[in-house]
Amino acid sequence: MGMRNHPGFIAAALATTLAAGATFALLSDSATSGAEAIKAGNLLLTRCTDSWMELSADADGVSAASPQSPADFLYQPGDALDFDYCIRGTAQGDNLAVVLDIEWDEVGDADDTFTLYTDQGDGTVSAADVPIAGGPVGTDVRVTEFEDQRLAATWGDEQRNIHWLLRIHRESAFDPAELDYEDAESPDVPGFTVRMGQTRVPVSGYTGTEVAR
Repeated sequence: MGMRNHPGFIAAALATTLAAGATFALLSDSATSGAEAIKAGNLLLTRCTDSWMELSADADGVSAASPQSPADFLYQPGDALDFDYCIRGTAQGDNLAVVLDIEWDEVGDADDTFTLYTDQGDGTVSAADVPIAGGPVGTDVRVTEFEDQRLAATWGDEQRNIHWLLRIHRESAFDPAELDYEDAESPDVPGFTVRMGQTRVPVSGYTGTEVAR
């Protein structure tokens, strides 16, 4: 009788097969990804040149920054004044839209008004500047890309430098009975705070640097 027909040999061979099948290798590998650079954008608000002007018809040549400070100018009944504040916004980043907020710290004189212009960067109101907001001082303002197309979302690394000019106008009625030089005061216009924020739609988003007058 041959060995392949021996019962004991078959059992031994089966046991060997089972043992070999229960032993297997653990196959694995690992790798570490390199750091991917994520570049941060830039949102910054600064102030530019301020100026003022005495507009009264009988002012006899008194005009912008003459005297140098409005604190040296004695405000009289009948005077009309403009105060111009240049605001510079810097925006850089992908998928970045911007909103501009102006909040007043106080109301000011009852007849004070303001106009916000899309200034072209020279710090003065010119024919190229477009008024985008205005009203009585104390009225808060929110400017989005609907009022100023320069605030629309962008894609890319190009830095946008946007200028606005906020003009505060003060004018008083002339009443000879109130014309008392000794009681005259220098004009004191109300303070304001400007905020520039990031948003995808015209709602509050990330708030950047604040600039207060």
